[in-house]
Amino acid sequence: MNDELEKIREARLRWQSRLTRAVNAIKKLDAKEKRLIKKAAQPKRERSVSPTPQVSAPVTAPAPSKLDPLIVATSDALDIPAIFRRAPLSDADKAAADAIKTERAELKKRKAAGQAAKRKAKLSGETRQMPLTGKAALEKISGVSS
Repeated sequence: MNDELEKIREARLRWQSRLTRAVNAIKKLDAKEKRLIKKAAQPKRERSVSPTPQVSAPVTAPAPSKLDPLIVATSDALDIPAIFRRAPLSDADKAAADAIKTERAELKKRKAAGQAAKRKAKLSGETRQMPLTGKAALEKISGVSS
């Protein structure tokens, strides 16, 4: 009798999961049907193509009186405006630039040394060793070998 009850319960669980899957599939189909009906009900938009391209008015330079006062007018149109010209670097700027360069070079060297150590450890198999435990770990920590 207990075996029959167990079989019934298992069958019920199987059919319940199938029912859930079927209900979800029906919900998805209903949603898709609604989307398609809504899309069919909307009028189609037509693209308007103009036979002749529209030509805009030519671009002209503004009058000199309307220019930004920070930009100094020069005789040659190809000259760099005063606001954009670079000033020569001061001694403090040069020192700061040198400090940044040396710092970056040191970082690059440290990185390369770390990568080399990691590569060496991989080749020697140190990265695949099991961690020390018990007496061996204590000896390693204290630096005393027995």
